[in-house]
Amino acid sequence: MKALSVRAIQKLMERYRSRVGQSVHCHQLRHTFATDLLTAGADLVVVQVLPGHRQVQTTQNYCRVANEKVRADYFQAMEKIMS
Repeated sequence: MKALSVRAIQKLMERYRSRVGQSVHCHQLRHTFATDLLTAGADLVVVQVLPGHRQVQTTQNYCRVANEKVRADYFQAMEKIMS
């Protein structure tokens, strides 16, 4: 199977964006991918490699979002426990 080029992915996104009438961009997919992996417990170095981040600091930016999800889930669970 041949890998898709960056431009091919951008063209696909343009096509799907026009079909659904939503503003969706490739960077949003990368962001969601990395955040979901972190939220699921993937190691930071693994998440760095998969989207192709050269520096781990770039990947660490996604940790804030993942940590907020963990925090929100914790408080939601605690509300159920305390009621």
